[in-house]
Amino acid sequence: MSRPVTLFTGQWADLALKDLVDKVVDFGYDGVELACWGDHFDVRAALDDPNYCKDKWDLLSKKGLGVWAISNHLVGQAVCDLIDQRHKAILPPYVWGDGDPEGVRQRAAKEMKNTARAARKLADVVGHDIVVCGFTGSSIWHLLYSFPPVSPEMIEAGYKDFELSLDLQGQTGNKIFNGKEVVRPDPYNFEKHVFNRWTGPGTSNTEPRPSFGGYNYSPSDRFVQDGSFLRLRNVTFSYILPSGLSDKLQLSKAVLYLKGTNLFTLAKFTGYTPEIGSEDVLSNGIDNGIYPVTAVYSFGLNITF
Repeated sequence: MSRPVTLFTGQWADLALKDLVDKVVDFGYDGVELACWGDHFDVRAALDDPNYCKDKWDLLSKKGLGVWAISNHLVGQAVCDLIDQRHKAILPPYVWGDGDPEGVRQRAAKEMKNTARAARKLADVVGHDIVVCGFTGSSIWHLLYSFPPVSPEMIEAGYKDFELSLDLQGQTGNKIFNGKEVVRPDPYNFEKHVFNRWTGPGTSNTEPRPSFGGYNYSPSDRFVQDGSFLRLRNVTFSYILPSGLSDKLQLSKAVLYLKGTNLFTLAKFTGYTPEIGSEDVLSNGIDNGIYPVTAVYSFGLNITF
């Protein structure tokens, strides 16, 4: 006969084989490549039950369908893969076992050998050779393709290794007298807002001409400004080292962190800082050029033995 065209049943494993065969006929295929998951082909049952392969063949042949191959690449992938929690979803429980990677690989290799033996039993029933299709996996497979798929729970768990904490501080509604704008230490050192000064009719009506004293710098409400502010006081970003690495270092827990203090301040006040202290109640709310708080950056490692 001409080369048969078959349907691989793996993408239909949510359907029972007895329900799928009618669709295969309607689709016009000559037969199937049976997947070794769902109820399409069970390796253990094929080896243990003398009637299992005959029953499968009867189901197919009555519909005029043939079978020339079985596929067990889900188990086969576990032979050489770097095993992780994702593989549990695609492997039979007896292959996954306790999830120990080397144990999984050994059981997967054994299952693939049994798949070949099961194919021989099916071949004896159908009267021709049955090919075993598979995939051995690879230590770099996870770098090239995301299969087994990553579950939302695994992604969520990954975020738990990171921690971010923020500490905001602020106040609103207060006023500050910007006293440093009143005092001129010399006739040369002015702040940049003086560039927008009055230079004649039609120019600035908010910034007077600069001078070394004079009425323009007499104390008045012109120098009273909004003292509201919001400051990012502390930010800490930390990463919990994987337990496997901590165990190798004989640590109970290890956390890398990057911390910043007084990173930035949102304020309309034009002084150096809107946080104004005072020595007495009479000078409260008056800024005489108070030096701002400094920003501090730190990096470290917290370890627990």
